Amino acid sequence: MRYICTSIVATLVLAGTNFAATINVPGDHATIQAAIDAASDGDEILVAPGTYTGTGNETANTLGKSITIRAIGGPDETIINGQGVRNGITCNKGEGADTIIDGFTITSCVTSGRGGGISCDQSSPTITNCRISGNTSTNGGGIYCDESSPTITGCTISDNSSIRGGGIDCQLNSNPTITDCMILNNASTANGGGIGGDFFCNLSIIGCTISGNTTGADGAGISCTNSSNATITDCTISGNTSIAQSGGGIYCDESSPTITNCTISGNQASQRGGGIHCRDKSSPMITDCTITSNVAINAGGGIHIEDAFPTLTNTHVCGNVSDQIYGVWNDNGGNEINEVCPNSVGACCTGNQSWCVDASEDNCKYFGGVFMGYGVQCADVSCPTSCLGDVTGDGEVSTNDILTVIANWGPCP
Repeated sequence: MRYICTSIVATLVLAGTNFAATINVPGDHATIQAAIDAASDGDEILVAPGTYTGTGNETANTLGKSITIRAIGGPDETIINGQGVRNGITCNKGEGADTIIDGFTITSCVTSGRGGGISCDQSSPTITNCRISGNTSTNGGGIYCDESSPTITGCTISDNSSIRGGGIDCQLNSNPTITDCMILNNASTANGGGIGGDFFCNLSIIGCTISGNTTGADGAGISCTNSSNATITDCTISGNTSIAQSGGGIYCDESSPTITNCTISGNQASQRGGGIHCRDKSSPMITDCTITSNVAINAGGGIHIEDAFPTLTNTHVCGNVSDQIYGVWNDNGGNEINEVCPNSVGACCTGNQSWCVDASEDNCKYFGGVFMGYGVQCADVSCPTSCLGDVTGDGEVSTNDILTVIANWGPCP
């Protein structure tokens, strides 16, 4: 009797157990949406290389399910294409971190609503190893977050466009974490060419490169407005352009981001704050940063401060145009503010001779010199010498050099 009871108990336990399934696309289902429809919590959908689309207003909706949707060939081989008429993936039914989107290219997704590539509405999925490129929407050309806190890791978000938040737009108490991502060449007509945060949106941006983004308003790289207090750490923010307004690199309005160990360089603003523009009672904390070679047409090439109270610690501000810092700021120590950046030039051994001049690396190489390093003094180096007749560079003057000259006889291009 004991063995019979044990068997009955085991049968009942197994009957109540749901085992995770693996669903293959297109092997089991032709489309990603059909696979999602068939999936249960804990299932994994493996998508083979290919191009996938959908019908209606979206390519796929994750339907609130705790599932993994993984491209087995990665973003180079697995493409979600909105065909210019629908958005990519919608998460709007309370998805959490265990809803995982992994390894897709999401492109050509267009919507008059929000979130061209991925739209998160009261949902917080995990988005990893994706390439989100060439999408368009009203808000968040690449990714949109509304009361959502997705985890976005290892993604490239590029060449997307929108009215606000060309790459990523976050609204209304969203708290996304964006780590090790490339935010490149996105565009917005309003704030936030690369990333925009508005109305209590507290972004965590870690180890990202934010470059080449443009905006027709404020904050070409990152825009933080209306109590959106971002944490920006270990990032490079470079080459972004505010075409008509302020904050080429970072713009903060009634917001106080914490900016740590970042390089903010080569950004431009047609008005104020080439590197950073902060206004209206913003109190950013800027620590261990380098702010250099930014340009603002009016004022504050490095930082422009307008009714705001930034604090700088161990930060280098130099080589910005038209000036380094415009406005009053709190000096917490260890800062260096210079019109010309120290070590912006170094010893350059010119031509085939032993001369040495001070020059930038680019200028030295352009004129055929050998750059010995930034901050290196000519007095401290012994420039390499070479043999003028050694045309082939083999260490001796021989008939090979003569033949090379003859073979190339005539006017130079």
